[in-house]
Amino acid sequence: MSTENTADEREPEDRVPPAPGSEPAAGEHAAAPAPAPAPAAGETAMASPEPTPTPATEETTASAAEPRAPEPASFKSRAEDDILLDGSSVVGRPKSRAAAHWAGVLVWVIALPLAWFLLHDAAATAVDGATPLRFGVSVLALVELGIAAAALAVALWTASRSSLGSFVVGAASVLVGLPFLLAPAAMNDAIGPLLDRLTAHSQLGASLSAYWWADAISGKFIAFGLFMIMVGVVSHRARRAGRREQEIIDQGRRTV
Repeated sequence: MSTENTADEREPEDRVPPAPGSEPAAGEHAAAPAPAPAPAAGETAMASPEPTPTPATEETTASAAEPRAPEPASFKSRAEDDILLDGSSVVGRPKSRAAAHWAGVLVWVIALPLAWFLLHDAAATAVDGATPLRFGVSVLALVELGIAAAALAVALWTASRSSLGSFVVGAASVLVGLPFLLAPAAMNDAIGPLLDRLTAHSQLGASLSAYWWADAISGKFIAFGLFMIMVGVVSHRARRAGRREQEIIDQGRRTV
Protein backbone atom coordinates (compact mmCIF):
# COMPACT_ATOMS: atom_id res chain seq x y z
CA MET A 1 0.00 0.00 0.00
CA SER A 2 2.73 2.38 0.83
CA THR A 3 4.57 1.42 -2.34
CA GLU A 4 1.62 2.33 -4.56
CA ASN A 5 1.16 5.71 -2.86
CA THR A 6 4.80 6.50 -3.37
CA ALA A 7 4.61 5.60 -7.05
CA ASP A 8 1.53 7.75 -7.52
CA GLU A 9 3.19 10.74 -5.84
CA ARG A 10 6.35 10.49 -8.03
CA GLU A 11 4.44 9.92 -11.24
CA PRO A 12 3.89 13.63 -12.09
CA GLU A 13 7.61 14.35 -11.75
CA ASP A 14 8.57 11.51 -14.15
CA ARG A 15 6.14 12.55 -16.84
CA VAL A 16 7.53 14.23 -19.93
CA PRO A 17 5.48 17.17 -21.26
CA PRO A 18 3.77 16.32 -24.51
CA ALA A 19 5.16 17.72 -27.71
CA PRO A 20 3.24 20.53 -29.32
CA GLY A 21 0.49 19.29 -31.62
CA SER A 22 0.38 15.82 -30.08
CA GLU A 23 -2.77 14.52 -28.41
CA PRO A 24 -2.70 13.78 -24.76
CA ALA A 25 -2.19 10.19 -23.81
CA ALA A 26 -4.93 7.99 -22.53
CA GLY A 27 -5.85 8.71 -19.02
CA GLU A 28 -4.56 12.26 -19.26
CA HIS A 29 -6.96 15.15 -19.54
CA ALA A 30 -6.06 18.64 -20.74
CA ALA A 31 -6.48 21.20 -18.08
CA ALA A 32 -9.51 23.36 -18.92
CA PRO A 33 -9.41 27.06 -18.20
CA ALA A 34 -11.10 28.16 -15.05
CA PRO A 35 -14.58 29.56 -15.68
CA ALA A 36 -14.97 33.33 -15.18
CA PRO A 37 -16.86 34.26 -12.04
CA ALA A 38 -20.50 35.13 -12.61
CA PRO A 39 -21.56 38.68 -11.96
CA ALA A 40 -23.22 39.36 -8.69
CA ALA A 41 -26.93 39.74 -8.43
CA GLY A 42 -28.25 43.14 -9.52
CA GLU A 43 -25.10 43.99 -11.45
CA THR A 44 -24.92 43.98 -15.19
CA ALA A 45 -21.58 43.24 -16.77
CA MET A 46 -21.19 45.67 -19.57
CA ALA A 47 -17.77 46.02 -21.17
CA SER A 48 -17.06 49.54 -22.44
CA PRO A 49 -15.92 49.43 -26.02
CA GLU A 50 -12.31 50.50 -26.50
CA PRO A 51 -11.76 53.38 -28.99
CA THR A 52 -10.38 52.17 -32.25
CA PRO A 53 -7.24 54.18 -33.18
CA THR A 54 -7.46 55.80 -36.57
CA PRO A 55 -4.40 55.37 -38.75
CA ALA A 56 -2.47 58.61 -39.42
CA THR A 57 -2.56 59.71 -43.01
CA GLU A 58 0.38 61.03 -44.97
CA GLU A 59 -0.93 64.62 -44.87
CA THR A 60 -1.24 64.71 -41.09
CA THR A 61 2.19 63.13 -40.72
CA ALA A 62 3.76 65.65 -43.08
CA SER A 63 2.03 68.59 -41.41
CA ALA A 64 3.18 67.39 -37.99
CA ALA A 65 6.75 66.96 -39.20
CA GLU A 66 7.00 70.43 -40.76
CA PRO A 67 7.97 73.16 -38.23
CA ARG A 68 5.44 75.88 -37.85
CA ALA A 69 6.56 79.35 -38.86
CA PRO A 70 6.22 82.00 -36.14
CA GLU A 71 3.09 84.02 -36.44
CA PRO A 72 3.74 87.57 -37.65
CA ALA A 73 3.35 90.30 -35.11
CA SER A 74 0.16 92.23 -35.30
CA PHE A 75 0.15 95.67 -36.81
CA LYS A 76 -0.94 97.32 -33.60
CA SER A 77 1.98 95.93 -31.59
CA ARG A 78 4.55 97.60 -33.88
CA ALA A 79 5.64 101.16 -33.26
CA GLU A 80 5.42 103.78 -35.98
CA ASP A 81 9.22 104.25 -35.98
CA ASP A 82 9.74 100.51 -36.58
CA ILE A 83 7.36 100.60 -39.56
CA LEU A 84 9.10 103.63 -41.06
CA LEU A 85 12.51 101.97 -40.64
CA ASP A 86 11.49 98.71 -42.37
CA GLY A 87 14.15 97.70 -44.91
CA SER A 88 16.76 100.11 -43.60
CA SER A 89 20.27 98.93 -42.85
CA VAL A 90 20.48 100.80 -39.58
CA VAL A 91 20.12 98.46 -36.61
CA GLY A 92 18.08 100.06 -33.87
CA ARG A 93 17.43 103.75 -33.58
CA PRO A 94 20.05 106.39 -34.38
CA LYS A 95 21.60 108.21 -31.48
CA SER A 96 20.17 111.62 -30.67
CA ARG A 97 22.32 114.50 -31.93
CA ALA A 98 20.65 117.26 -29.92
CA ALA A 99 23.75 117.72 -27.74
CA ALA A 100 25.98 118.08 -30.82
CA HIS A 101 23.60 120.68 -32.31
CA TRP A 102 23.47 122.83 -29.18
CA ALA A 103 27.23 122.55 -28.62
CA GLY A 104 27.85 123.56 -32.23
CA VAL A 105 25.66 126.65 -31.93
CA LEU A 106 27.34 127.67 -28.66
CA VAL A 107 30.86 127.27 -30.05
CA TRP A 108 30.07 129.20 -33.22
CA VAL A 109 28.38 132.08 -31.36
CA ILE A 110 31.43 132.46 -29.08
CA ALA A 111 34.32 131.56 -31.39
CA LEU A 112 33.29 133.40 -34.56
CA PRO A 113 32.94 136.93 -33.10
CA LEU A 114 36.23 136.43 -31.22
CA ALA A 115 37.99 135.29 -34.37
CA TRP A 116 36.45 138.16 -36.35
CA PHE A 117 37.70 140.82 -33.91
CA LEU A 118 41.19 139.32 -33.51
CA LEU A 119 41.68 138.97 -37.26
CA HIS A 120 40.77 142.65 -37.77
CA ASP A 121 42.93 143.82 -34.87
CA ALA A 122 45.92 141.73 -36.01
CA ALA A 123 45.62 143.21 -39.49
CA ALA A 124 45.37 146.76 -38.12
CA THR A 125 48.35 146.24 -35.79
CA ALA A 126 50.50 144.79 -38.56
CA VAL A 127 49.60 147.57 -41.02
CA ASP A 128 50.04 150.43 -38.54
CA GLY A 129 53.40 149.15 -37.29
CA ALA A 130 54.92 148.66 -40.73
CA THR A 131 56.47 151.18 -43.11
CA PRO A 132 54.25 151.82 -46.12
CA LEU A 133 55.06 149.47 -49.01
CA ARG A 134 57.61 147.66 -46.83
CA PHE A 135 57.20 144.35 -45.00
CA GLY A 136 57.85 143.71 -41.33
CA VAL A 137 56.92 141.43 -38.44
CA SER A 138 54.79 142.43 -35.46
CA VAL A 139 54.78 140.03 -32.50
CA LEU A 140 51.45 141.28 -31.18
CA ALA A 141 49.88 140.85 -34.60
CA LEU A 142 51.21 137.28 -34.83
CA VAL A 143 49.81 136.40 -31.38
CA GLU A 144 46.39 137.77 -32.25
CA LEU A 145 46.48 136.01 -35.59
CA GLY A 146 47.33 132.68 -33.92
CA ILE A 147 44.49 132.99 -31.38
CA ALA A 148 42.03 133.93 -34.11
CA ALA A 149 43.12 130.99 -36.26
CA ALA A 150 42.69 128.58 -33.31
CA ALA A 151 39.17 129.89 -32.56
CA LEU A 152 38.22 129.63 -36.23
CA ALA A 153 39.60 126.09 -36.43
CA VAL A 154 37.57 125.00 -33.39
CA ALA A 155 34.41 126.46 -34.91
CA LEU A 156 35.02 124.76 -38.25
CA TRP A 157 35.79 121.44 -36.52
CA THR A 158 32.40 121.51 -34.81
CA ALA A 159 30.85 121.77 -38.27
CA SER A 160 31.92 118.16 -38.85
CA ARG A 161 29.67 117.15 -35.96
CA SER A 162 26.81 119.58 -36.54
CA SER A 163 26.29 122.21 -39.21
CA LEU A 164 23.57 124.04 -37.27
CA GLY A 165 26.04 126.51 -35.73
CA SER A 166 27.40 127.62 -39.11
CA PHE A 167 23.86 128.08 -40.44
CA VAL A 168 22.87 130.22 -37.43
CA VAL A 169 25.96 132.44 -37.48
CA GLY A 170 25.93 132.77 -41.27
CA ALA A 171 22.26 133.74 -41.39
CA ALA A 172 22.77 136.25 -38.56
CA SER A 173 25.73 137.84 -40.38
CA VAL A 174 23.74 138.20 -43.61
CA LEU A 175 20.79 139.74 -41.75
CA VAL A 176 23.09 142.19 -39.97
CA GLY A 177 24.87 143.26 -43.15
CA LEU A 178 21.87 143.72 -45.45
CA PRO A 179 20.31 146.79 -43.77
CA PHE A 180 23.59 148.76 -44.03
CA LEU A 181 23.50 148.38 -47.82
CA LEU A 182 19.74 148.60 -48.39
CA ALA A 183 18.87 151.40 -45.93
CA PRO A 184 22.04 153.31 -44.96
CA ALA A 185 20.18 156.45 -43.80
CA ALA A 186 18.06 154.49 -41.34
CA MET A 187 21.12 152.66 -40.03
CA ASN A 188 22.92 155.99 -39.50
CA ASP A 189 20.11 157.08 -37.19
CA ALA A 190 19.95 153.69 -35.39
CA ILE A 191 23.60 152.59 -35.16
CA GLY A 192 25.52 155.89 -35.61
CA PRO A 193 25.05 157.17 -32.02
CA LEU A 194 26.04 153.76 -30.60
CA LEU A 195 29.28 153.74 -32.61
CA ASP A 196 30.06 157.28 -31.42
CA ARG A 197 29.64 156.30 -27.77
CA LEU A 198 31.85 153.20 -28.21
CA THR A 199 34.56 155.33 -29.85
CA ALA A 200 34.57 157.82 -26.99
CA HIS A 201 34.52 155.11 -24.32
CA SER A 202 37.91 153.38 -24.80
CA GLN A 203 40.51 152.26 -27.27
CA LEU A 204 38.86 148.84 -27.46
CA GLY A 205 35.50 150.46 -28.19
CA ALA A 206 37.07 152.66 -30.85
CA SER A 207 38.65 149.64 -32.55
CA LEU A 208 35.38 147.69 -32.40
CA SER A 209 33.42 150.59 -33.90
CA ALA A 210 35.95 151.02 -36.69
CA TYR A 211 35.95 147.31 -37.62
CA TRP A 212 32.14 147.14 -37.51
CA TRP A 213 31.75 150.24 -39.69
CA ALA A 214 34.33 149.00 -42.24
CA ASP A 215 32.67 145.56 -42.68
CA ALA A 216 29.14 146.98 -42.76
CA ILE A 217 29.80 149.63 -45.39
CA SER A 218 31.91 147.29 -47.56
CA GLY A 219 29.46 144.38 -47.48
CA LYS A 220 31.87 142.00 -45.74
CA PHE A 221 29.17 140.95 -43.29
CA ILE A 222 27.11 139.56 -46.17
CA ALA A 223 30.10 137.84 -47.77
CA PHE A 224 31.18 136.38 -44.43
CA GLY A 225 27.64 135.14 -43.71
CA LEU A 226 27.30 133.48 -47.12
CA PHE A 227 30.64 131.77 -46.59
CA MET A 228 29.50 130.37 -43.23
CA ILE A 229 26.22 129.14 -44.73
CA MET A 230 28.07 127.33 -47.50
CA VAL A 231 30.36 125.74 -44.91
CA GLY A 232 27.26 124.35 -43.22
CA VAL A 233 25.82 123.10 -46.53
CA VAL A 234 29.04 121.33 -47.48
CA SER A 235 29.39 119.79 -44.02
CA HIS A 236 25.79 118.56 -44.02
CA ARG A 237 25.98 117.04 -47.51
CA ALA A 238 29.34 115.40 -46.81
CA ARG A 239 28.04 113.84 -43.61
CA ARG A 240 24.94 112.46 -45.34
CA ALA A 241 27.00 111.12 -48.24
CA GLY A 242 29.32 109.34 -45.82
CA ARG A 243 26.40 107.83 -43.93
CA ARG A 244 24.83 106.62 -47.18
CA GLU A 245 28.12 105.09 -48.32
CA GLN A 246 28.52 103.30 -44.99
CA GLU A 247 25.00 101.87 -45.29
CA ILE A 248 25.85 100.51 -48.76
CA ILE A 249 29.04 98.90 -47.42
CA ASP A 250 27.17 97.33 -44.49
CA GLN A 251 24.46 96.01 -46.80
CA GLY A 252 27.08 94.46 -49.10
CA ARG A 253 28.75 92.73 -46.15
CA ARG A 254 25.45 91.25 -44.99
CA THR A 255 24.58 89.89 -48.46
CA VAL A 256 28.02 88.25 -48.75
